[in-house]
Amino acid sequence: MDDQWGVGVPDSAVIMLAQTMLKRLKLSGMRVTTRQDAIAVIKGLRRPVSKATPLTSLISSAIGKKARELGTCSSCGKPLLIGSLCRTVWTMYDGEHINCTGRSR
Repeated sequence: MDDQWGVGVPDSAVIMLAQTMLKRLKLSGMRVTTRQDAIAVIKGLRRPVSKATPLTSLISSAIGKKARELGTCSSCGKPLLIGSLCRTVWTMYDGEHINCTGRSR
């Protein structure tokens, strides 16, 4: 859809279409009163995904991705990766590996 979408269509029809789309998607909190609001709703909303579609086709897998470094361990100095097992020392707000045996810095 480009900027010229809906040329020649009356405002009331475009607004009614947007209101119908919002009603079908059960988004009752959104108000559509102007043509610009209606076109934004029509361009922005899409149909929900069918329950028959497997989620693996919609969501990409995280297998094989490298974990980012979140911080460093307060005991051994090695990086704390997102998703790695760690514990938090609540008095200092520093992360620490669960299997750390002491300071090796």
